[in-house]
Amino acid sequence: MRPAHLRVGGGKPPVLAAATVLSGRHEVQVFETPFLKTFRMLRVNDLSSPHAAWYGLALGPGRDLRRIRGPREFNEILVLDGTEPAAHAKPLFETYLDITYPQDVAYQRVASASEIRWVTTRTPEQEAARSAVLEKFGSAIRPIEPVASGDSATAEGWTVIDRRLVRHPLTVKDANVADGYVIEAKDLPSPVAR
Repeated sequence: MRPAHLRVGGGKPPVLAAATVLSGRHEVQVFETPFLKTFRMLRVNDLSSPHAAWYGLALGPGRDLRRIRGPREFNEILVLDGTEPAAHAKPLFETYLDITYPQDVAYQRVASASEIRWVTTRTPEQEAARSAVLEKFGSAIRPIEPVASGDSATAEGWTVIDRRLVRHPLTVKDANVADGYVIEAKDLPSPVAR
């Protein structure tokens, strides 16, 4: 599919007409990206698919539309934008996690253990696994709170990706986000579909 119609307002961030972006049934989410000067980041959800399907896009000057498939493309947008992302590390890290994860698996960014989605009916083994995760990581899972140091920043984020609890030691420096990606727990009794 190719973009049907994109409008860019004079001197303003690009404006997206959600109903006319792509053919078919799609929902467009525009990320709040104060760390970008000229690009906007978008998530396009394909509502016509029987499975949760989506993809990330970056819309730049002159209707420059680029697909974001993962960390490499995300960092390329930062370089093209000429941004100084460390000044806006919190929304940068949140957007990074939300737009670079594998697009064919269940995903949830969490700021506390109480936000983790669990299957509603659990076996005794699943309840034991849930309790173990809450006990071990309950106080460790916190909101992203960046610490700036000159032109860089670091933080820790948490996600549930494809039934795995993942800790993300994050660093941004020179328009490049690095993610330490540590799987802390596997086979969580969490939903497999979004």
